[in-house]
Amino acid sequence: MTTLTIQIDDSLVKEAGEDTLQDYLKEQLDVYKLRILGGKLKKAVQKSGIDLEKELDKAKEKAWRTYKEENLKEFFK
Repeated sequence: MTTLTIQIDDSLVKEAGEDTLQDYLKEQLDVYKLRILGGKLKKAVQKSGIDLEKELDKAKEKAWRTYKEENLKEFFK
């Protein structure tokens, strides 16, 4: 892991606190990492030839059918 040293305005450190700023930056870096991974996943799916929209639609339909069968029997007779 790499350690970065950055300069932050003293008034911001006084206002928010060092721990809060560290937590915030860690969280933002985690989100950034997820965006990168999401982009790689999207490229891999596209490269595989899988029609993601079609697969998502199938999954939604299956989930809805399962939900209806398990929870809404009396409404859909």
